[in-house]
Amino acid sequence: MKAKINYILEKFKEFVSTYQYKNNPVITVYVDIDSSNPANLRDRPAWLIELKKEAKRYEDLFSEDLKRKTFQKEYDKFITFLESELLKSKPTGRSVVIFYSQERRFRLDLPIKLETRIYYGLPQLKHLLFSIDQYKKYLTVLFSGAEVKLVEVFLSISTDQMLKETKHDQNRKFGRKSKTLANERRSSEFDRRHVKEIADEINAYFMGDPEFERLVLAGNTKIAQAVKKVLHPMVAQTLVDVVDINFKASQSLIANKVSEIACEHERVHDMKIIDYLLLNSSPGGSALLEKQGVKDALKKGIAQQLVLPYPIDAEEFDELIIDAAINDVEVEFVQKEAAEKLKEFGGIGAILF
Repeated sequence: MKAKINYILEKFKEFVSTYQYKNNPVITVYVDIDSSNPANLRDRPAWLIELKKEAKRYEDLFSEDLKRKTFQKEYDKFITFLESELLKSKPTGRSVVIFYSQERRFRLDLPIKLETRIYYGLPQLKHLLFSIDQYKKYLTVLFSGAEVKLVEVFLSISTDQMLKETKHDQNRKFGRKSKTLANERRSSEFDRRHVKEIADEINAYFMGDPEFERLVLAGNTKIAQAVKKVLHPMVAQTLVDVVDINFKASQSLIANKVSEIACEHERVHDMKIIDYLLLNSSPGGSALLEKQGVKDALKKGIAQQLVLPYPIDAEEFDELIIDAAINDVEVEFVQKEAAEKLKEFGGIGAILF
């Protein structure tokens, strides 16, 4: 996923760096073409019906402009292009984003699910960046005796709802397969070696997949706590929690529990970012609040991270978001109480190098 995200952002940078987007309006189109939805595989796919509804909303929004023949002609060309572009190729991802102007057309197939919408003006990047920011791949490891069950949980955001998927579920007997940790007759040293073997295999599995961002240990919490103590530091720092989840729980139950843990983890993480901004935004500090200061920091190249609330109520930060993406500045979105707090201080912040 990270490789795909980097590819998406690089392609977007190529597009905006060779096009005067600030002076020439761009139509941005997001289309939910999720190929896992059977309704999207029909001869008349569900995504086409949704797109026509959105096109009608867009047409009503720009009804005065559409009265002008030149705009009407360009709009008709756009709708024709859009339908043919999406119908001529089978959907391979979850959604598509297209940036369209009179001079240029640019399409990206996305591995994340986004709501079907049409926008006009500056390229609309914030919805894509927010979805990328919220996408997380959790490895959940459940213990029971010598058995270890690995469940990969994918969490993402679509239309302000948490989406949960499990893509992998397998049982493994890590370490010495003929023994169990429940055997009280074994020596404590054997227990330690066995726990270390399990931890080493979890380390290898986790670090072998660069997409993993977070780790949850579950099942037999006594074993989980023992494994936690000997995890590799790089893996241990991604550990979110040790929780009591039944080893035989269904994948959907595991996904629901992990999403609850993830939501609380992200809430705390968001508040820590806001606290940092407030504590370090004094003159000469390592953070900034409010639009003008952030704008100057981006221009000078001293901003490391742009912090924004989501959802964003207006389009006033769109240009700054594009500038951040072009200049490889990380964009971090905060939600709920953290977002409300940030809005009290201008609705935007930056962490400096």
